[in-house]
Amino acid sequence: MYQIKTESKFTYLEAGTPTKEPLLLLHGLMGGLSNFDDTIRHFLPHYNIVMPTLPIYELPLRALGLGTLLEFIEEFVAFKGYDRVHVI
Repeated sequence: MYQIKTESKFTYLEAGTPTKEPLLLLHGLMGGLSNFDDTIRHFLPHYNIVMPTLPIYELPLRALGLGTLLEFIEEFVAFKGYDRVHVI
């Protein structure tokens, strides 16, 4: 299984080699990380797979929206120090 990391305010899955290009997997509103097993296995030989847990249930309902989630993802990408990422 994959290891879940918690650093700063972020909880995320990271699988692969950190020196490879990052592939950011963004989950939807429902489901678990296990929904991505096949996707992770497919891309793992070529990318460092990174999947942050989006703060969907932690944010107040009024604050939850696409703009807020985009800010969170931008903060995560900056926190990880990525210049560019592939996104699924």
